[in-house]
Amino acid sequence: MGILKASFISLIQIFFFISFANSDENRLKLIDEVLSILREHYVQDINNSEFEQSAAKCLVSSLDPHSSYIDKNQLQQVKDMMNSSYTGIGIEILNSNGKTVIVDILPNSPAAKAGLKEKDIIVEANGKKLVGMSIQEIRDILIGKPGTLLNLVMIRQNNELEFKIYREKINIKSNIVKLIDNDEVAYIRIRNFSHKVSEQVKTSYKELNKSLLKGVIIDLRSNPGGLLEESVNVSSLFMPNGMKIVAIQSKNEKTSQEFFSDGEDITNGLPIVVIINAISASAAEIVAGALQDHKRAQVLGMQSFGKGSVQTTLPLSNGSAIKLTTALYYTPNGNIIQNNGVMPNIIVEDGMVVNEVTFSNSLSEKKLKNNLPENLFNKKESDDQTIRLYNRKILGDISVDFQLIRAIDVIRTMSYYKSLNSIK
Repeated sequence: MGILKASFISLIQIFFFISFANSDENRLKLIDEVLSILREHYVQDINNSEFEQSAAKCLVSSLDPHSSYIDKNQLQQVKDMMNSSYTGIGIEILNSNGKTVIVDILPNSPAAKAGLKEKDIIVEANGKKLVGMSIQEIRDILIGKPGTLLNLVMIRQNNELEFKIYREKINIKSNIVKLIDNDEVAYIRIRNFSHKVSEQVKTSYKELNKSLLKGVIIDLRSNPGGLLEESVNVSSLFMPNGMKIVAIQSKNEKTSQEFFSDGEDITNGLPIVVIINAISASAAEIVAGALQDHKRAQVLGMQSFGKGSVQTTLPLSNGSAIKLTTALYYTPNGNIIQNNGVMPNIIVEDGMVVNEVTFSNSLSEKKLKNNLPENLFNKKESDDQTIRLYNRKILGDISVDFQLIRAIDVIRTMSYYKSLNSIK
């Protein structure tokens, strides 16, 4: 059978047993047949290791958008991100119209020191063209070991620039807790649900001067999610003990697994407004849905992303892993988040300022992923393209953040009616 075929078939068998309960000989025969044709007729020799990795990635990623094969390096990166740190250059990127655009740069990061700017378009990293790559593939290239060199080719206002940047360990502050509106409102912004974020929020909230406090705003906008456990822990901070937060239903369980609040409401019943937008997803939707269902908070903003699935990381014998979708989750009232999201009680349009980046660009086959080396026709697009970006820097800025301003108005109204009820 050969080394390549044996290792490939072995790996495929592992994935089929996990993903498909009814594996049979016909499936393996098809794989064997395809592999034989590739080995005999493909224009280039196949790299055993790369082919095996690509086969695994392709098989798992075909299941749904959130299932993926994670190699050893990526697995460590995932662990680091869940601990609010990673090794890179300190930028946030967006893949828009096939272009990799920098939308945020951390202060004092390697990227900031090197002179990178928001709206810069990354076209090449360490000799690899980024056109056609997924956002995760691009992040895998940008992230690396501390002290290693990253060579970038950028487009800035139609000028091509080159940067040499050394990667460093980047610590991410996953939450902000502060007083706003003359110290009458506690503003809690949670960027992601990483490890111990609930403890950090609780500690920071306790340290606030709450003598004038009338309410709390929990900002979950553009929060992509994170750990299920942390979404439960954060929800528990704002709910009485014993309240259902979320229910998880998997294929192999006859009944759903339910999670309940554990602890006491740290706000002592103060009015709460949760702000969400179209990029609030997963764990962020669990928190918003739980507080909304129990009428513990008014949810304000735009309908959320609608990622109602749970992923489990399953290790493999070669040190890599599979991130596999294993369950769906439901709000306390049984609402389905998957594809539906959380609908706010109060609809407020996303007021973030739109920036536009216009640039000239041409594409060729050589710039595409896994391109063949020579003697191919060039392929081009139109010269002028525009990317529309949202400016996230206004989040939390009480002078220009329209959704936050409206949330403060709601807190004031809720506080007023609460005071009337207490008088009665």
